[in-house]
Amino acid sequence: METIRRRSLVMNSKQVVAAVSVVILLVILIYPALSSGSLSISLKSESIPKADHVYITLKDVWAHRAGQSQSQGWELVLNTTKSVDLTSLVNSPDVIKGNAPAAAYDALRLDVSNVTWVFNGTSSNLQPESNQLSASIDFTVKSSQDLPLVIVIVGRSEILQGQRFFAATLNATLSNVP
Repeated sequence: METIRRRSLVMNSKQVVAAVSVVILLVILIYPALSSGSLSISLKSESIPKADHVYITLKDVWAHRAGQSQSQGWELVLNTTKSVDLTSLVNSPDVIKGNAPAAAYDALRLDVSNVTWVFNGTSSNLQPESNQLSASIDFTVKSSQDLPLVIVIVGRSEILQGQRFFAATLNATLSNVP
């Protein structure tokens, strides 16, 4: 009877160790996939010549996971449609907030559309040269932490084969906020 009781205690302690090991393994495997951090993105612009206003619609913000191919590894940070006036962003940035899985990233991308150029009271709808603006930047999103980033959109009107386009570049940096 005493031998059976000891075996039962040994089996129970082995089962407890196995159960704890399974829980730890699940936490190690699943937690990184579920953990995320936030991004505070300050949108800015440089001065745009021959423009009183440049209204642009931002559709989505994406972050690219480091080490992934350029066609894969894009994580949606912010799913929104927001119209901004680039000329007003020169002196007062607009802050947008998004979330991303905790990981290392190497690029940011904005999806854009609907560019309206206003100069001397005349408004013109311009086709974006590209609907996606991207910038290389290395950053790491940590679980439950906010990461401040700065995105500067530089734009200009161009005429290609008789048609006006909005040509833009995107620069991204980490903010100096501690």
